[in-house]
Amino acid sequence: MKIEDPTKNMNNSLPNPSEPGKFKFHRVVYSSPNLDYSGNEKLSDFIIFDNPDPDYKTKSVNLSKIPPNINLQTVLGGFKTDKICSPKKIYKLLTTDRTSSQKNTEDDKKLFGKVKSIDPEYKWPFTIENVPINGILCIPYEEETTEIKNNLPVAILVHGRETDRISNSTIGLLYLCDLLASHGILAASIDSNFFNGKTSGDMYARSILVLEHLKQFRQWNNPKEGKHPLNNKLNLDNCLLLGHSNGGEAVGHASTLNQVNPNVPIEFYIQKPKVEIRLNGSDNLGPYGFGIQGVIALSPTDERYRLPKGPTQVLDNYLVIHGSRDLSVQSFDGQLTYDRTHLTYLSNYSDFSHYDLSKLLGKDINSSSRDNFPKFKSLLWIYGANHNYFNSKWDGDHSYFWNGDLRYLSNFEKLPTMSRSRQEKICKTYVGAFANFVLFEKDKSSEYLYLLKNHEYGVIKEWLPKSDSNFNVNYLSQFQYSNLQYIQNFEQEQLALVENIEGEASFSGEILCLPERLSKFYNPILSSIPRFTQKNIVYIGELDENHFLFRNKRGLKIKWSKPDGKYSIVFNPKNLNFDDCKCLAFSSCQSPESNNLTNSSQEFELHIHDELGHSFNTGILLPYYKKNIKLDYPDIYLEDDQESKSYKYPLAVFQTFMVDFDTLSKEGVSPEKITCLEFYFNKTISGTIYFDGIWIM
Repeated sequence: MKIEDPTKNMNNSLPNPSEPGKFKFHRVVYSSPNLDYSGNEKLSDFIIFDNPDPDYKTKSVNLSKIPPNINLQTVLGGFKTDKICSPKKIYKLLTTDRTSSQKNTEDDKKLFGKVKSIDPEYKWPFTIENVPINGILCIPYEEETTEIKNNLPVAILVHGRETDRISNSTIGLLYLCDLLASHGILAASIDSNFFNGKTSGDMYARSILVLEHLKQFRQWNNPKEGKHPLNNKLNLDNCLLLGHSNGGEAVGHASTLNQVNPNVPIEFYIQKPKVEIRLNGSDNLGPYGFGIQGVIALSPTDERYRLPKGPTQVLDNYLVIHGSRDLSVQSFDGQLTYDRTHLTYLSNYSDFSHYDLSKLLGKDINSSSRDNFPKFKSLLWIYGANHNYFNSKWDGDHSYFWNGDLRYLSNFEKLPTMSRSRQEKICKTYVGAFANFVLFEKDKSSEYLYLLKNHEYGVIKEWLPKSDSNFNVNYLSQFQYSNLQYIQNFEQEQLALVENIEGEASFSGEILCLPERLSKFYNPILSSIPRFTQKNIVYIGELDENHFLFRNKRGLKIKWSKPDGKYSIVFNPKNLNFDDCKCLAFSSCQSPESNNLTNSSQEFELHIHDELGHSFNTGILLPYYKKNIKLDYPDIYLEDDQESKSYKYPLAVFQTFMVDFDTLSKEGVSPEKITCLEFYFNKTISGTIYFDGIWIM
């Protein structure tokens, strides 16, 4: 499918995706029968589930046979003890055949936590053996007839963990359910609140619960399962998953588990004896195999559990959104999930060359959507956004912090986050655009893809809030198609290009170019998993000097001290397939290192040359959005001090730049004959920036 230059259609556009659509809808509460929250004051928020609509009573699901779940958050965060639990000790616990006498040791309890019970403090009216299928459903209908709309796409939204307290977070995602329903999508905000509080080992259970809700809708959709208002109304080959915080990680896992071959046993953790499970309907779990077209993660966590052969890889179209002033998931975990999504050329990635997901799925991974459009992933980094405002029921991030550290609150109040209304507006804009593009006809909603490619389109269209006297709003965005082909991804030795591309890279002038690992911590046993320092907690892993980059991959560091630096790549394009590719792209960021001027942008030029001698200079115009290549300074918003340097926590997030092939052709450059790329660092006296890849797609 050809996607036209968006600047051609700037005045003939689709409506703002954050605005309500044309459909009316009504809300329905669905839940398992015989629940009674009324006698427990702590659970008063959940009384709405005591009396579901008569047509929407659900089953319950037995999650007691979910395998032991290693608490990676505890392992990687260390233990709240005076003794260090060494990596060797952890590895022994993970790989040793544990006898019955070992299973009740203190260290074992810290590492392994089978979800045997729901948080006992709240006295939930059910057990892990009969977990309810509860939620709030927004159902679109035809206004003329009030009949439920036919062929409805289905969206499942799952909230996160609200620190250690329990409230009905399900309600907090209804602002997004309402938006989706108004656009003709059946949207459900599901209840997983019982996995919050002090319940541990819950992440796999959350993921399964998401898919079990879809399984319930499949039953209602099937007339053979009994008469129901949703009979033959749903298109379960056209589904969307959305999660916030822990729920954001859960929907990523659900994306993988949904496609697992039900007859292939899954080993969830490296341990002896092996614990395996089949999602084939035995024990009432699975089979699944729904047509999930997209996954959205709002400030997600990452690797609260992982498969032993590697971390979860999202298989569907993927959107991740995160705020620079997130006090709960400060480390931008969603960037790590984004990096693993739609991996190509696995042999070129040192961290993932062993990871063959096709064995788990029992089939090859399909890199295309159902209409042969390449799958894609999109990322939005919002300066000033926080964690909690993605859920309308949660208080702002300043309302709590680990160990009640009031000094942190004091610093936070000096530089607050953006308002809830602005953050919700941004979220609705991206969720609306993504949902409309992946669930409906792409040729009719292709303009929304321009926003997902680059936030600048939304700024120009005034879909996204702009800065004003009260708050400075800024964005960074990343984008990749699954059919991308790397020219250089910096995973090779020195400055070598990817293994199938003939050529070389070089640099000249007062400039230093070094391939480096883009990560904060490196743990030789549990991979590159960053975590931050807190009082009285022992941490495993060493602090990397590039701690502000937070990537699980390698990249290129470019540092210059005079405005005469140049980085060049000369290559033979013969092994690149240009047939389905529309642009040349790269990702880059500015760091908070000392030779970058605080709160100032870095600019540089890219010169593109073909074998016929034609050239194009992005220092004149960067196609699509008529902007030079500019890298914004990271958002630093907390004061540093000698006692706790982790409180100054900038993250240097990458921005994707795309040079459209149509524009190159108009300027006389033949895209399929490009042989040289030259990056000139001549706009500022000094600076340090990073690249994480150069590719066509």
